[in-house]
Amino acid sequence: MLFIKAAVTLALIYWLMARVDVETVRRTLAQSNLVFILLSFVALSAVFAVGCIRWWILIGHLGLSIPFRQVLPSYYLGLFFNNFLPTGVGGDVARTIHLNLRGHSAKPLIGSALADRAIGLVVMLLMGAVSILLSPELHVENDQKLYLVMLTALGIVSGALLFWFSDRLPIEKLWKRYQHTRIRKTILEVIHLCFTYRTAVKQVFAAMILSVMVQSLAILTYYLLANSIGIELSLVTFFAFVSIVQLATSLPISIGGLGIREGVMVALLTSVNVDVHLAATLSLLFLLVLWLCTLPGAVVLLLDKGRRSVAAKETA
Repeated sequence: MLFIKAAVTLALIYWLMARVDVETVRRTLAQSNLVFILLSFVALSAVFAVGCIRWWILIGHLGLSIPFRQVLPSYYLGLFFNNFLPTGVGGDVARTIHLNLRGHSAKPLIGSALADRAIGLVVMLLMGAVSILLSPELHVENDQKLYLVMLTALGIVSGALLFWFSDRLPIEKLWKRYQHTRIRKTILEVIHLCFTYRTAVKQVFAAMILSVMVQSLAILTYYLLANSIGIELSLVTFFAFVSIVQLATSLPISIGGLGIREGVMVALLTSVNVDVHLAATLSLLFLLVLWLCTLPGAVVLLLDKGRRSVAAKETA
């Protein structure tokens, strides 16, 4: 599977590079506005800080009292791994393991990571759907708007019913049935922990507000980079496009979403008559900013390896 995903990643990158003239992209990068690029670094760094606060709040509901200064390195480690694992959620596993190795219970960490991912996904889809309806560059027919509204409403109602009436699901009965197993019992316990957020109204509401901030800042990052190279689209359109790109990137069919993120963004931008070279340059700029902003995660990894090496020498 890893070989297949690597092949898909390389194929997508080749497809993208075959459509553009590298020299034109290079000239566009050289003429970009440095101020907007620096501001995009600030915006994306704020995305990660707010996202970490959101996870920290959700962790607290499940009874883990972990200082924020300890959660932040684990969160950055997850961000770093997200760029290089064969799925967009591999970083969730990395940050959970990192805190678990520091003596914190695994099940609440897994439950909080799942809740963090779910809340972020719901907010992203809602903001994306509204933005598609409001975008001046996207000419959506009235019947398509109606289908989108109905689909969004159906999703909200279904999710709300499942969440608020989760106490009626046979989780406890299944737990008793599989309490002598390891994996199924653990899965059921994690599911139960996730559904306890039903009673954590304040924490869930705070997480949703923070998710709106995370999504808005991520979109602002794209918008600033677009303006740095002369792409003139409304901010509302970027709200729609970035939501679609993030949804596609989360699919586990390439390494770290590489190739999918760039290809989908190029396809969306060219659909509203943006020059393909400008679209490709924007995708490369965002990738560069993303990698640089997640480098602190690599520092966390190196420091951990250094500590283990020192500990091993002292033990020897």
